[in-house]
Amino acid sequence: MAEEETKNSMEHEVESYTQDGRFVYCLLEDGTAEIMGAGPEMRIWIHEPGKKNSMLIPSVIDDHRVTKIGQDAFREFRPVVEFVIEQGVKHIGKNAFADCRRLEKVVIPPSVEHIDEGAFDIFRKVHRQIKQDWKQEIKDKEIILEEVALDEADKDERYPRFSVMDIKKTSIPDELEPIYPNIYNLTLVVEENSYAQTYAMENGFFYTCGDWIEGDFAYRLHGDDQDGTVDVMAYLGRRKKEVIIPEKIRGKVVSGISREAFLRHAEIEKIVMPESVTRIGVHAFRECIGLKEIVFPKNLKRIDFDAFYRCENLEKIELPEQVEEIDSCAFMACYRLEEVRIPGSVKNIESGVFGRCTALHTVRIGEGVCGIKAEAFSSCRSLKYVIVPSSVKLISWHAFDRKSGAALVVNENTYAHSLARKRNMQHMSMGCCIRMRNEDRKKEEKNRRGKKRIRRER
Repeated sequence: MAEEETKNSMEHEVESYTQDGRFVYCLLEDGTAEIMGAGPEMRIWIHEPGKKNSMLIPSVIDDHRVTKIGQDAFREFRPVVEFVIEQGVKHIGKNAFADCRRLEKVVIPPSVEHIDEGAFDIFRKVHRQIKQDWKQEIKDKEIILEEVALDEADKDERYPRFSVMDIKKTSIPDELEPIYPNIYNLTLVVEENSYAQTYAMENGFFYTCGDWIEGDFAYRLHGDDQDGTVDVMAYLGRRKKEVIIPEKIRGKVVSGISREAFLRHAEIEKIVMPESVTRIGVHAFRECIGLKEIVFPKNLKRIDFDAFYRCENLEKIELPEQVEEIDSCAFMACYRLEEVRIPGSVKNIESGVFGRCTALHTVRIGEGVCGIKAEAFSSCRSLKYVIVPSSVKLISWHAFDRKSGAALVVNENTYAHSLARKRNMQHMSMGCCIRMRNEDRKKEEKNRRGKKRIRRER
């Protein structure tokens, strides 16, 4: 048996090739390719600063169709947090993704027909250990522990992570927590009624279903099959600087961006959304640190919690007039954002919405906004002008960073005016603000000219 395994490994070694240094593969008898692991260039690329640490496993290498991910192919490949397997791969080998302890998401296409034992072995081991500890606890304390199937009511569309059995995290032994911090973070992205969904259900993995995967996107269907709209559930593309989300897919209107759909895609610089999109989900574009421009749809109604957190290169946003709700921390830590206009359709500016936007200097709040919650503009140290309309009836303590010296631009005999005087906050009239802003622009222009003159003289 040992001789046979050695012979097989030698055959693979002889027949292995490298494609652009990214993957090592061998050819099978039918002429298709089996990926045996990552090449040296891929290992260097995955460690570069600012990368999402995600890997696309292609369906074609050097004109050979890839049908299998081999045994131990990406075992202990720990920098990766997400694998995306392209449509066409049919077989995932034993221990293919074992011991990838930072792994959060694996996108499995409907073409996959077989997944060998131990493909995600680290999670299987931990589940086994937890169940052993439960049995010991039952024996010692005579406690009966039931594994209860999740109720339909517990499946929230905004948080579409669930498994067949609800294994409670509180039952993980303390000594296992630091060793396996990511046990409950792995999500298998599968298509409805596919082999991969059955595999996830039978093995107790968290999974989320896209009703289909097409092109660079996985989609989730809302409502019945006849009249339902769809959400973009996950972006599967790589290395595209501009991403255009289609308005329709298979005749269905795209109405939303789901939770974590574009999470940590550092390569994207511009996002164009169709007019049909009305909501952007939790963490949808979180840590897209290369993102510079967003084209929002006119019909957008809601932006959820943390949706654009740490989009560090975002300099300007134009929120549509129809948006009604912007949840907490939606644009937090967008360090290069300089100016924001909040439309009057937004009733309240929630906590931390623009917190830690350190370059933000001007905020224009539209007529119709009623309240500014605590820490809405916390740590915005460059903030100079906040134009507050007469409709605002609530400004919480610590809504602004006092160190910034921001001045409220208010009309006389309004709530904002009386509050600014009562709290001894800087405030001014609109006319004064316009004069000061014009002076600031003149100073900036003068400084630019001075710098150009110095450069010419040199």
